[in-house]
This record gives sequence, structure tokens and C-alpha cells, in this order.
Amino acid sequence: TQRQLSVTVLNPKGAKKTAKAKSIQPTRSAPELHTLENGMRLILIPDRRIPLVAGEIIGLGGTAIENSQQAGIGTLMASSLLKGTANRSAEEIAAHLEELGGSINAFSGQQTFGLKLAFLKDDLDTFLDLAADLLSGASFPEAAVERESKSQLSNLREQLSDPLSVAFLRSRAGIFHGSAYVNPS
Repeated sequence: TQRQLSVTVLNPKGAKKTAKAKSIQPTRSAPELHTLENGMRLILIPDRRIPLVAGEIIGLGGTAIENSQQAGIGTLMASSLLKGTANRSAEEIAAHLEELGGSINAFSGQQTFGLKLAFLKDDLDTFLDLAADLLSGASFPEAAVERESKSQLSNLREQLSDPLSVAFLRSRAGIFHGSAYVNPS
């Protein structure tokens, strides 16, 4: 909070004293909730200090909706999502993001699946178009999915060789017995 903010000014020997630091006032607005025609909810927290848009597109997903046969599928989808679409290759997506100086990352959590985005406000339409293409037209190239699957299995084997990870997985199984949360993510 504002009261917890400390400002320190270092003045080299012999330098003029600087003016007393002014109080910094927060400029972030209160969250705004909008419901789109399709029922999607949009929460905006405007902060116009810099021309940057950062946000997340989040949907129901992740471990909560996976059964034991599907355990890890959300993580596999997230790690494979940016590997190409019907309209763009993985290389084109990466080059486009680099050219614009923005980022898009996919994630899968305990109860959610989505994209994290950060870009300049002038590129809003471009990024929303790319996000829509990724979420509705991801191609999941077989070779890329196979590589990601092997990587996840390797990570799981590594987890199972670590006593602390095994203890965590066992305690999780005891706590969440009978639910999807038992599955390793």
C-alpha cells in the first residue's frame, strides 16, 4: 500500500540536495466487469500509465476435469498449443511474437486452462486475432505433441525419483481421494 512505500534518494558527496520526494498516487482504476453477447465475461483493470496490455484468457480446464485416463492432457495441450494452427506454423507464431515484442503463453492449472498475453496496446487487434486462432484452430502437430509427451513423461519419472515429490503425491492422494486432484499435474 501507499503507506508502506519507501523512497530512498542517494546523493553523491558535493551534489545538490534533491527536492523532497512527492507523494505517489495510485492510478489504477477499479475493476470493470463486462459481459459479452456470447456470455463471456471480461474483467478490465485499466492502468493508462504505460501503453501495455497484459491479461489472461481463462476457461474451465486442468486437473479438475481430467479423469485418471486423461491425467496430464491439459498440460500436454498447453505445452503444444503454440506449435501451430491451421493458419500459422510454430515458426511463424514465434517470429510474429518476436517482431511485435509481445508474448503469449499457454497454461493448464488445477481448474483452468488458458493463455497469458502481454503486448503493446497498438497491437491489440493482432494479438486478439492470434489468440483466437490458437484457441480455435490449434493444429497440434503430431511430432510436436510426441516431443512434449516424452518431455512430460521424463519430468514425471524425475518427480517419482524424488522422495519429497513422492511424499507430496501420496499426501495429495490421501487428501483428495476419489477426485481428479489425485492425478499428478
